[in-house]
Amino acid sequence: MGKKGNFFGNVKIYDVVTVGERGQVVIPAKARKELNLKTGAKLVVIKPIAGEGVVMFKIEEVAKFMGGIMSQFGKFKDKMK
Repeated sequence: MGKKGNFFGNVKIYDVVTVGERGQVVIPAKARKELNLKTGAKLVVIKPIAGEGVVMFKIEEVAKFMGGIMSQFGKFKDKMK
């Protein structure tokens, strides 16, 4: 995809989608292809604290991120006493 950068400096907008009557949206084909999203892929839907929108991440990516956080968190265990 693009160059690595900070979250907001590396945003790619694919298209505008419409929420259907059952709350469904169709992820644009180009996004599905670039992100290797196949039928049955699990996505985590997140609402940022500030703002009125949602962001979706592959569940595997969230798990990797959380694993990294937890491995780093051990360094600060003694400061929690």
